[in-house]
Amino acid sequence: PPPVYIGFGSLVVDDPDKLTDQFLAALKRTGLRAIIQRGWGGLGSGYGHGAKPSPPDILFIDSAPHDWLFQMSCAVVHHGGAGTTATGLMAGKPTFIVPFFGDQPFWGAACALAGVGPEPVPIDSLTTDSIVNALKELILPT
Repeated sequence: PPPVYIGFGSLVVDDPDKLTDQFLAALKRTGLRAIIQRGWGGLGSGYGHGAKPSPPDILFIDSAPHDWLFQMSCAVVHHGGAGTTATGLMAGKPTFIVPFFGDQPFWGAACALAGVGPEPVPIDSLTTDSIVNALKELILPT
């Protein structure tokens, strides 16, 4: 399938290296390719740009228009902001929301209730296993 989009936009994460490693491990376990947007949180900051080489099935990017990029993806993983959620749904892509705060848990629950993605997993509860389970549900919905 096309790659999964993963990105959290302008949100800052406490440990971007740990979060990146969790996603890379989950992607490896599921055999999926991904486009990971570094964003303000610094996902993948240890890869590319003269650092460690990126895994061959992972592309780290600084930015790209979501309305274009999501059409090229098989699914989207993001924070659940209203704009990002709407763009993913308008592209017709299944969505896994990892909420940080505010209205993001609402959008995650609404997407799960509508059947367009798995239950949201808050950023503080995210594990490699929960990412694997969500990715499997995105690609092979029940």
